Amino acid sequence: MCGNNIKYHYLVKKKNSILINQFGTLPSKKNVTENFTDSQGGTINLYKPSSFEDVPYFTSDKIRTAICIKDCYIKGVYKPYILDNENNSMPTTELIRVVINAGARYLSFDVFEDDFINTNTNESTFIPMVRTEFNKKTDGVGFHDIIKKLKDSQPFRINPNYPLILQLNFYTHSNDKKKNKYKEGFDYELTYNKVYSALHEFFKDKLGHKGQAPYGFGGNRTPNASLGNVPIKLCGGRILLVCNVDPQEDKRIKILSPYIYAVYHNQKKDEEYTHINMIQPDSLFNVYTYDSTLESFGGIKAGKFGTSITNFINNNKTGVRLIEPEVIINNNKSIYRNGLYNPNPMDCMKYGCQIILMNYNIIDQNLQLYMVFFDKSSIILKPKDLRESPPKLECNNLQNVHLSFKPKVANVGNYKNIKL
Repeated sequence: MCGNNIKYHYLVKKKNSILINQFGTLPSKKNVTENFTDSQGGTINLYKPSSFEDVPYFTSDKIRTAICIKDCYIKGVYKPYILDNENNSMPTTELIRVVINAGARYLSFDVFEDDFINTNTNESTFIPMVRTEFNKKTDGVGFHDIIKKLKDSQPFRINPNYPLILQLNFYTHSNDKKKNKYKEGFDYELTYNKVYSALHEFFKDKLGHKGQAPYGFGGNRTPNASLGNVPIKLCGGRILLVCNVDPQEDKRIKILSPYIYAVYHNQKKDEEYTHINMIQPDSLFNVYTYDSTLESFGGIKAGKFGTSITNFINNNKTGVRLIEPEVIINNNKSIYRNGLYNPNPMDCMKYGCQIILMNYNIIDQNLQLYMVFFDKSSIILKPKDLRESPPKLECNNLQNVHLSFKPKVANVGNYKNIKL
């Protein structure tokens, strides 16, 4: 029961990979700055796509000629398996091809460990199912079906030199129903093995970065091996995983650990700082929910930890920041969105946030701007002042070429031609 029979007519594919809908069209690049402003009322300046092949780039410990993930804006989609309407939010595989053709390179999925009865043996078995916490387990789509559809969509046909990053948030039923119906992670190692089997079946030669460089949890697990520091050259045409289970803490996920490059932990809203608390202490992978009223409060601001916007930008130079849209739940517990459906992408990008996940279900002004920004490329190099600066190298003065180690002759008092 995957809900694939639901009709959807709101998305139309254009030749230039821009989506339009029946309610309007996207602005042209010529007048985009006239139609859109950022949260402070300033005009929008679109950054031109850049080549990642031979751009000199510096890190704190060495010089390299490869651009890394943290240096780029990456086109992403929030829950590309949900078809939204006024009655319910049903999982489906039909949107995956649409978002892949639109150039998405970061996709987020919620995967639940659901138990089903085998009609042949009458025994219970656990199957990884893609759905939301508000869906019935029988409404979910099997993870195997999701990955098969992803394979059929040919994600590397349009962008063979770009990575595809899959965010997999794993959940299982919680025994403590009073606090939360679900908890993070799976209870059984076998369920993780089924996730790996699906990935391996359809993307056997695409898992993980190229070569033996020690990135991700399959590497040396140092800051330099984190997701943000993976060079685009080494992960082009490959699948990288982000998940909400730390392989260092939960050994049951060990089969997937070589392909996990970051651990997802969403920031919990603080009642006192609901609208402006977008900044936290240093981290290599930060996740924040863009509140639907954030723009009315002036957009992203400094938070209660005493950090400034400068610190926020600097953190985004050394790590990856993921922005998610707020999900508004109605009384029917469907993910029915209203008001501000998507984050303001320029409010996030001007501070160096690399990945802003957007709802492709509903095309509002923010999504229109987002699609124009990524019109020519799914990965765009950030402006120089939003990337990590080259280290200041202390260089000694060059030795005088006229100096040598030959014996010197000097005249001292009544003595002449003394060799020193």
